[in-house]
Order: sequence, then structure tokens, then C-alpha cells
Amino acid sequence: SMLRTSIFADAVPPVARRILRTLAALLGIAFFIGLVLSTWQPFFDAYRIGEYEGEGALRVPTWPVRGLVLVMSVFGAVAYLMMIVLDWQGRLVDENEVPASLSGNG
Repeated sequence: SMLRTSIFADAVPPVARRILRTLAALLGIAFFIGLVLSTWQPFFDAYRIGEYEGEGALRVPTWPVRGLVLVMSVFGAVAYLMMIVLDWQGRLVDENEVPASLSGNG
């Protein structure tokens, strides 16, 4: 769930809230794409040269962590993209809404 100001979000009409959610999701996508772009080359370089961190018996390769950051950043960007799609299709679950199956009324 994203951080938001309830007072401001509750004061604007639903269409404006959807637009604000879309803008916030676009910022999230931009952030994760930035991580992908900044991690891509160091990941391949670390894998290619067998880069290690540490001394003596505690030497660990850096490429798995760099690869994990890369893959999770792609997942993060896709998750934000899916939030935009679901929101504009009217299928995004509102965090303030309790599903009927959990409220005891369903």
C-alpha cells in the first residue's frame, strides 16, 4: 500500500483520486525502471568477472544480490503497471473497503 494523505485524498472526487493514484504509480514505475537501468550493467560485469566481496574465508559473489535487485525491480515496475490497469478497469481493491467475505455480510 502506498502512503497517502487521507484528508487530501478524501476531499477530491473519485476521478481525481484515480488520476492521483495513476501519477503515484507512474512515479513508482519510474523509480523501479531507474533501478533496473542502474543495476543492469553492474550485474553483468560482476557475473562476467566473478566479482567477490569479503576477505579470506568469507568471500561471497556479488552477482546474486545484484541480480536479485534487478529481478525484483522488474517485478516492482510490473506490479505498479498492473495497479494502473486494474484501477482504470475498476478492479483495484480499495484499501479502505472491507471485502464482503471478511465483513461477515457475504
